[in-house]
Amino acid sequence: MYVQQTVSILFLLRRDKMTNDAKCPISARLTIDGLVEQISTGLKVKLADWNSANKKVKDSDPDYKTSNKKLRQIETDLERLVDLIQANDEVATPEKVMTAYRAPVKATQARQEKDKNETFSRAIDETVSHYLDFAHRYEKAHEGGKIPPSLLEARLPDEKEDLAKRIIKLAAEGKVMFDDTTWEKTLVKAINEHLLNFMEIAFSGMGMEWIQILTVGRFATPREWRSY
Repeated sequence: MYVQQTVSILFLLRRDKMTNDAKCPISARLTIDGLVEQISTGLKVKLADWNSANKKVKDSDPDYKTSNKKLRQIETDLERLVDLIQANDEVATPEKVMTAYRAPVKATQARQEKDKNETFSRAIDETVSHYLDFAHRYEKAHEGGKIPPSLLEARLPDEKEDLAKRIIKLAAEGKVMFDDTTWEKTLVKAINEHLLNFMEIAFSGMGMEWIQILTVGRFATPREWRSY
């Protein structure tokens, strides 16, 4: 049964959130039968460039066409979601509508995080392989207490320094992901963190057998282990 509901969509300037460049965020306020939900539109405008009567950006703003187009699109999307939820649930609420509206944003964020995780995974795999190759050649060169050839002896410290720089860079990049509480917790993210930790431990002098734990037996490479 169709239920008549009172729906209102307004765009408001958040004067209390004015930024250092004297711009105020524009929020979208959805009211259904007296219940209210508000979200950010992602747009900002100066007070002088906002038409408070028409709830639009004035043409004095250089980006007014793009901004007003986005506001119209947001209004259309919210109206469409109200109709859709009413058709499915008979009664729409601002919370349901805003949750549905945010879903595509979360999906986009998830895809971006997945891409970054995969890029970071490849960087870790390459560094692990580089480390294993270096560790093997280093141990081989010093096997039985022998002194390696002068050319090799001169090259190994440079390789070790380069490897150290790569690990430090990875650790810095990883910290951003691992410490970000909004970043979705996935198996790939957890494995990346452990792989990086193992590699740092191994490189600090605890022996290459620590990193080999990750690459022997059932898993020939870190990527095979990750996809297991």
